[in-house]
Amino acid sequence: MTSTSPKQLVKTECLFPGCHQPSKPKKPGSRGPAPKYCNDPTHNRTAAHRKRKELEEHGHLDHLTLGEIRQVLAELTSLATPKRHPEPTSAELTEDIHGPAAIVNMTPQLVRILDEDGSLVRDLPPSGKAARLKVTRTGNGSLDGLPVTRTTYGEVEGLPDAEEGVYFLVSLPTALGLMGSRDDLLVVDREVREGGVIVGCRGLARPFVG
Repeated sequence: MTSTSPKQLVKTECLFPGCHQPSKPKKPGSRGPAPKYCNDPTHNRTAAHRKRKELEEHGHLDHLTLGEIRQVLAELTSLATPKRHPEPTSAELTEDIHGPAAIVNMTPQLVRILDEDGSLVRDLPPSGKAARLKVTRTGNGSLDGLPVTRTTYGEVEGLPDAEEGVYFLVSLPTALGLMGSRDDLLVVDREVREGGVIVGCRGLARPFVG
């Protein structure tokens, strides 16, 4: 007789409140956790959190179905569980990417790519939209006369969904916050300084944690 684990008995549903569609299947060979939401592009973690807050404000959380309660518990468990970044495979560490691509600068600064002689290779102007970690500051401490707050870094905000042939240039903290879940992120590499001031970089990098 073949035993069935508890995980096999639970149907994986979209975590958006009120949605009972199955979550998107994980792409073969993809790294990171399996998708938690369905194919509806409006169903994501940010929208789900906003919807639950709306239900709570209107007193509707007392009327959640068993399936919706399970969805909320699964989401809370996901938020409380420390993220483990899957180690990159040897192929990923040695694979070079080539070819044309759209690079979207999701930082607020102009990024200048300079060659070894200091000549300009390309300017990557800011797109006007910024992807960054949500930051919450609390407390009002002091060390040696300097203000010190408790800063909590949350989920990444403002990053568009993945799109074939498109790479997003983000800050290193933002990229590290999504390590293992996105493979379309780039960061500046080998900063160039003049008089201690950053004036550009030698190229871009795909960040991995070793």
